[in-house]
Amino acid sequence: MNGLIKNHFYAVLSNMKLFSVFLSAVVLFTLISGNELFVNLIGYLLTVSVTFLSLFSYGRENKGKWKKYLIASPISRSDTVKSHYLCALLWTLLSAAATILFLFSVVMIHSNRYFYYGLRDIFTLLAVSVCISLLICAFFYPIVHFSGESRWEVSLFLSLLLAVGCSFGIISLLNFLFADFPQSNRIFYLQLFLFTLSSVCLFLLSFFLCLRLCRREEY
Repeated sequence: MNGLIKNHFYAVLSNMKLFSVFLSAVVLFTLISGNELFVNLIGYLLTVSVTFLSLFSYGRENKGKWKKYLIASPISRSDTVKSHYLCALLWTLLSAAATILFLFSVVMIHSNRYFYYGLRDIFTLLAVSVCISLLICAFFYPIVHFSGESRWEVSLFLSLLLAVGCSFGIISLLNFLFADFPQSNRIFYLQLFLFTLSSVCLFLLSFFLCLRLCRREEY
């Protein structure tokens, strides 16, 4: 499975060249100018964009020679599924770490004039971006399995829409359930934890579903 992970990792890197140049320019501009709009945009979108690109690379990868190699190789479908989910999780965590480094750098250079509630705002930003990324993966792989790999582009954009909608749905439900509670830090962090936990559970549910489906099939 190490070969699968390495191949996917290098495939994502090769597809991120143009994005990396653009992102570096935006980050540099934001670090110099301290533009509040760009700070929030990068904070929310960096993790989601990298995860989205990693899934985009999956689609391109499965249209090329690598797919033929997988068909001819003794690699099991379960190992392939594990590598896809593991790579998506790794890219999400790496981009989240990059987001933390970016936010820390901005605050160190321009002081904290971006986050009124301090760590609460930062934790919210990170939780929302990571959870949406996990939900994109959670929807993408089952949709591709049922709709066919030839329609991976449609599946990817549909997964993005479903992930955003699901996030708003979970947040709205939590707000409704805790509407009668005083809005203290304890309640806020509890809601944030439950939102994150729900997203992680959906990601794991998607993983075990795809694993079960793929074990029933052969290339």
